Amino acid sequence: MRFAIDPSGIALSTTNRKLDSAISSSVIALSKEIYEEYVEAVETDGTGFFKDFLAWLISDPENHYKIPNDLISKYFQNSESTEKYALAAYFNGNKHITGEAEGAKKIDDCKNLGIELIDAMNFETKKKRNQGTNILDVIDISSATKHDNNLILHYFANETRVVIYDRYLKPASLSLIVSISKKIKKHAELIIISEFNSGVTSDECIRACKPSTATTKTYFPNFSEANEWHDRHIHLGDRLHITFSSGTDCFGTPPMNLNRECQITIYHTAEINELKTYHVKTTTNKTNTKIHTTAKKITSASR
Repeated sequence: MRFAIDPSGIALSTTNRKLDSAISSSVIALSKEIYEEYVEAVETDGTGFFKDFLAWLISDPENHYKIPNDLISKYFQNSESTEKYALAAYFNGNKHITGEAEGAKKIDDCKNLGIELIDAMNFETKKKRNQGTNILDVIDISSATKHDNNLILHYFANETRVVIYDRYLKPASLSLIVSISKKIKKHAELIIISEFNSGVTSDECIRACKPSTATTKTYFPNFSEANEWHDRHIHLGDRLHITFSSGTDCFGTPPMNLNRECQITIYHTAEINELKTYHVKTTTNKTNTKIHTTAKKITSASR
């Protein structure tokens, strides 16, 4: 798992074995402000518990994720106005564990950023197959169920750049794309790559996203330069990479939201330097170009 946890949550790990186990096996979000607050907890704690915790946290780089300032500045013009643990969770798993969940500022910032606020007192873990620290969630959707796209939509809050690749975009795919365009940051870049021959055209995509302030761009895949055939991906800036085992139309269309069977996997990519390049052609003059993203390398073992 990946999450941000404040001192009140850490303290409750002494009485919650599941939380204690989760902390020791997870990657904890760390920023300058959070580190300073942890040091304060060490100085006021007479038991030595926080001293041991902080020593463990910084003893191994795999225990924590130090959020780069340049990554924060990409998303927040004034990061000091955002609650520090909500901000840290935004770049590390979208989860904030706390023993003090009643603060209005904390609740509002977590809601606005799509962060799951978890009560440390009642912490429970859900075991999921093949889920390491870089897999934030695996969502299995069965055919004929009626889940809507809110299952993943919170991940898009405040995002500045989204790249969607689905060779066969369908009307239900467009429903998801429109929801994403409304959720991302104002004037964010929304890039859609598809053949646009399966019920949705390039112009329809751009018109459907017009009510939002996102800058929508469409491209055709250039198969003479690439091997992206049936893959379906959504890249959220340098933070997240979402893969779909079937199509991005899996949620269906409102109000029925009749689902298609699909496994959706959300990967943390902020620490991954691997560059994924899409070779594309513009939908206007068919000029060859490239779209660069960061992505989690998918292997048969991790699927």
